[in-house]
Amino acid sequence: MKKDFLAYLTGLCQAASAALLASAVIVPEARAEALLMCYLCAGLGMLFVFLKNKEG
Repeated sequence: MKKDFLAYLTGLCQAASAALLASAVIVPEARAEALLMCYLCAGLGMLFVFLKNKEG
């Protein structure tokens, strides 16, 4: 159950990171904030991947 939840969170972080990256390209006024949040989501996703692999 925990491994499935971590896999779900990993996918959610990947999707959010991709959406924020696209937002940074489309809206130049909010580029810095979108890129910062993109990096944070990617880092959080990396943490979830690490925890998921550590479980197994």
